[in-house]
Amino acid sequence: MQIHDKVSRSIRDSGWFPKVFRRIVNKAKEFLQNLIREHEMLPKPKGRSRIGSVQP
Repeated sequence: MQIHDKVSRSIRDSGWFPKVFRRIVNKAKEFLQNLIREHEMLPKPKGRSRIGSVQP
């Protein structure tokens, strides 16, 4: 089922609540922005240096 169909059914069954929808979208946006910020701040993994390694 498409998202449009689910939303249409929800509006038909429960009514239209644009403020609630906006709040949900804003909270999801905040959550994702915080997740991205946390990911960007993680230290990058240190790879092993290839300097001085012996090639076969």
